[in-house]
Amino acid sequence: MRGKSSSKTDRSSVAAVSVLVLTGILRVLAGAGRPAVHHDVLHVVWGAALAFLIQRVLEKRACLAANHRWVVAVAFTAVVGVLLEIIQPVWGLDRDPWDAVASGAGALAAWLWSGVRHGASRIRAIACLAACACALIIGLARPMLLIYGRHCQRKMFPLLASFEHPVELSFCSARGASLSLDRQRAVHGSSSLRVAVREAVSYPGITLGLSGLSWRGYRKLLFSVWVDSNASPQAIELRMDDRMSPPFADRYQSSRPLALGWNRIEVDIEKDLRTPQGRPLDTRHVNAIVFFLETAAPGMSFCLDDIRLAP
Repeated sequence: MRGKSSSKTDRSSVAAVSVLVLTGILRVLAGAGRPAVHHDVLHVVWGAALAFLIQRVLEKRACLAANHRWVVAVAFTAVVGVLLEIIQPVWGLDRDPWDAVASGAGALAAWLWSGVRHGASRIRAIACLAACACALIIGLARPMLLIYGRHCQRKMFPLLASFEHPVELSFCSARGASLSLDRQRAVHGSSSLRVAVREAVSYPGITLGLSGLSWRGYRKLLFSVWVDSNASPQAIELRMDDRMSPPFADRYQSSRPLALGWNRIEVDIEKDLRTPQGRPLDTRHVNAIVFFLETAAPGMSFCLDDIRLAP
């Protein structure tokens, strides 16, 4: 019996390690622009797997009582989650406090679920259901918002973004910058998107994800950029992809100079939308537009508004 129990423990530990490795790989791919699963879901699963594994290690070493082992496992997972968020810009990912919350929620759900499996009280069972529900909400909140945002983007097409509602922020991911709606200036509607550099990283800016609608039949991409002082950026860099994470030689990229105030920028889709090697981008599959700065110091900012296609 003891051998069977030990074998079962070993198999569950191997499974936990496998889940940790798989979620880590998927998280890096998501950060590189190839999301197979939304990273909030990955953090919940990762947190549950890590807490389970730590608890198993402590159990095998006969350290502490069962509840105390889980307290240590959950606390360890929470600390590791926070530390990873602090250092992850080293490998090209942006810090996101919500990811640490998702990891902690997954660890707590694993603890309570383990208690229920081993015959815990009704109160513990209710607490487990509540924790699992919270972990589910935390893991799925942003993916569901993203799905709704994509639906809204399709309804707005050929307007790609006007930044009139917070849901439009779900279209965007930032690198080294914070995003907010600016109600004091706008070209279209009553607000624009303010992009404020907050970290000294290379190429800070935003990626506007697109819902995969064909650009065929449209001749121009138009957007507006606001800069309000001589300390603001002097140029905006523009990149467009029709493949997932293409190298520089296989994507469109250009630099557009900026004057003070609003700048209306036009890209001729037929003439300009080509890679450095001359390949025209496939306008049926443009999946992202990146607005970024070549060099920028923390505190520098610009506003974006009224990103649209025109015939």
